[in-house]
This record gives sequence, structure tokens and C-alpha cells, in this order.
Amino acid sequence: MIHYSAVLSDREIRDLCNSSPPLIEDFIDFEHQLQPTGFDVTVKKIVRLSGEAQIGNPYHNKVASESDVKITDGWYVLKSGFYVIYINEFTNIPNNLMGLAFPRSTLFRCGGTLQSGVWDGGFKGRGRLGLCVSGVTHLRIEENCPIAQLVFFPAFGVEKGFQFNEFYRE
Repeated sequence: MIHYSAVLSDREIRDLCNSSPPLIEDFIDFEHQLQPTGFDVTVKKIVRLSGEAQIGNPYHNKVASESDVKITDGWYVLKSGFYVIYINEFTNIPNNLMGLAFPRSTLFRCGGTLQSGVWDGGFKGRGRLGLCVSGVTHLRIEENCPIAQLVFFPAFGVEKGFQFNEFYRE
């Protein structure tokens, strides 16, 4: 039986990853990614945003156009601007949990600022992270490197889980 604390521990995350469906799938190296109070998520691909975007009521949103950032010898080279990072890991978050993604601290010192929304209970898919690069001529990010730590918290009394999973299947 899992006893939830304020933040899930490595033992609790491991137990949930060994359940069905697993909390996290498609990881690169489970033992290296598992942290004392979270799980490192890794870079699958990076895209640059451009064009027009719109936020409205559900189904009235229009996201910006994406163009893949070229990878050379296993590295992305990013100039100043805003990017979206697709992660390798597929999450199956039960309704009684939620997650928050926090940047690796090295990212701050390299000119990167990471942004993320809440990972609601009921979310099933590959999350995406926003990355703003500024203050440096370019930022190099290695393919499959850890970019953020996903931390899980209990969510008591959730009646209806996340409803827009079809957008996060890639």
C-alpha cells in the first residue's frame, strides 16, 4: 500500500511505475531518472514557435505553428526565442495525483527559462514544456538529456480527471 506524503517519494514513484498502467513509460534510464522526490523527464524533440496563436474557450484555441529545430551530432543549438520541448516520457497520472514540472537548475545558468502547466490527475500522454532562451548567444541542448523534474502531489477528492488527452498522444 502506498502512503502519500506531501510529495511522492522515489519509493512511491517506483511502486506506481510498476503498477498497471504505469505512472511513467518510455523513459531512457529509469534508475538515473528517478530522483528522491520526482522523476527527470528528457528531451525528445524541440520545436520553435511562429505565426499567430489564440486562446479562447475550449476548442476555440489556435496554437502557434511549429517548426522542428535541426539536431546536429546529437545537439540542438537554440538562439534567443521561445521553443516547445516534447518529452520522451509518457505519463498515466491517476485522478488522485497531480504533477508539476520544475527545471533542472543548470538550465538557469545557461540562459534558459522553463515553463509548464499543471499535470492534472487523469492526464495520459507526453507533456510539453515551454523554453525561453535569453541572455546568451545560443544554448546547446543534448538529445535525450534530462531537462526538468516532474514532482507528484496527492490530489484528494478529484471527481473528474483531465479531459483533453487526445492532444497529447504523440
